[in-house]
Amino acid sequence: MSGAKDREETVAAASLATVQQAGIALGAAVSGLAANASGLGAGLHLDAICRAAFWVPLAFVAAPLAACALGIRLNLVTGRSGLTSTLAAKSCIPTIRRPE
Repeated sequence: MSGAKDREETVAAASLATVQQAGIALGAAVSGLAANASGLGAGLHLDAICRAAFWVPLAFVAAPLAACALGIRLNLVTGRSGLTSTLAAKSCIPTIRRPE
C-alpha cells in the first residue's frame, strides 16, 4: 500500500481481493475448459481421466512460460540487459572484480 498515491491506499487495498477473486475464477475456468477438452465431460472413463490429469496442469504451465518469454523479450528490447542492468538486479547480483 505504500506504493499507492496519496489518499488512494484504500483503493489499492480493495484491489488485492478483487485480483485474487478474478485469478481464482480464471483458474477454475481454464481448468474446466482443459478438462472438458480432454474428454472428461463425456464421462469418467479411465482414458479421459488420464488425459485430463495430463492437460489440466499443463494448461497452467503455458501462461508462466509465455510471461517469462515476454519479460525476457521486453528486457532485451528496452536495453536493460547486459551492462545496463536495473537497480534491483544490481543490488542482487554481486560484482565480480578481476585482479589486474
